[in-house]
Amino acid sequence: TLKNDDFVAKKDVQRILELSHKQREEMKSLQAALQKQLDEANERAEKQQAT
Repeated sequence: TLKNDDFVAKKDVQRILELSHKQREEMKSLQAALQKQLDEANERAEKQQAT
């Protein structure tokens, strides 16, 4: 059942691609959240230096 194995392999590849895409999206939103925190921390630091 070579055809069946091929089908299973294709499904596996598709699942892996979907997972890695999801991970990439999660990493992007994580990065955005961290960047926001960093920007806020920088703003606070600048305000403290100004006073």
